[in-house]
Amino acid sequence: MQMVNEKLAKLRTVAAGYLSTLEDGEGKSMLAYTLNLGPTWKQIIESLPLGPSTRVLDVGCGYGLLAIEIAIRTGASILASDVNPKFVAGAKTIIERSMEQGILSNDISIEFQVDDIMQLDVPEGEFDVVVVREVFSYVSDPDKAVGNLLGALKPGGVLLVEDIDDHLYMTYPSPSDAFSRLFEAIQKLQGQRGGDREVGRKLSVYLSRGGFVIDSVKLMTEALHVHSDPQKGEKRFIVDQIATLKDQLVDSGLLESASFDELLASVAQEAPQEEFRMNGRVVVQAHRP
Repeated sequence: MQMVNEKLAKLRTVAAGYLSTLEDGEGKSMLAYTLNLGPTWKQIIESLPLGPSTRVLDVGCGYGLLAIEIAIRTGASILASDVNPKFVAGAKTIIERSMEQGILSNDISIEFQVDDIMQLDVPEGEFDVVVVREVFSYVSDPDKAVGNLLGALKPGGVLLVEDIDDHLYMTYPSPSDAFSRLFEAIQKLQGQRGGDREVGRKLSVYLSRGGFVIDSVKLMTEALHVHSDPQKGEKRFIVDQIATLKDQLVDSGLLESASFDELLASVAQEAPQEEFRMNGRVVVQAHRP
């Protein structure tokens, strides 16, 4: 176990090093977000039937860190996919750097490919376990996506789906008016594209009506008291994430360019404050009968 933990620590160092080479934008904010979520992955991995003989599909893998961690912890064989070619290319780079530093051996079985959950180009009935994280909140046809996941699994195979629900997020003091207006615009943007930021509460129903047997529904929660400073730490990360969405929000007509700049500048200039923050993600585990 000590060796595994040492490898995982080195993996995070490799990923952080790669992060430092990325230009500001969606890719950089995605990898930073993924690194922030790292501590929750152990809970996900431990809940799954994983071992050296397990064939795993990771849908929406981003930069591949969960797939790599599963391989390090369990020796499972993994196919990881993402709709964004830049993320897949970055995942391959992280794999290469991890091998150079001896974190991964040459016989490790991880493949990365560009793929979309709505068309899912994988062998029928191939996988023992499928993992899908924060993908359904972007999906316009959840029933079709569920059907594709069902088809990818062997009979008896296990599916784990995790996603957000904005009603599980709360802070005190309440967010500023400027932050609330930006967040509302982001919610509308995702909705315009067929996404759903309240999908967490709907996951088990989608899976059940699509033919899955629901085994468990859990809420992964995080409650923190933080010193919130727009120039540092997590709040700075959030500000940077919002900044990457300017063109999309303006092009969609949700905000004028000048209005976006004014709102973001207001958020960035907010005084540091003590803050309570709670966030929750819904995790549904199910199996193909």
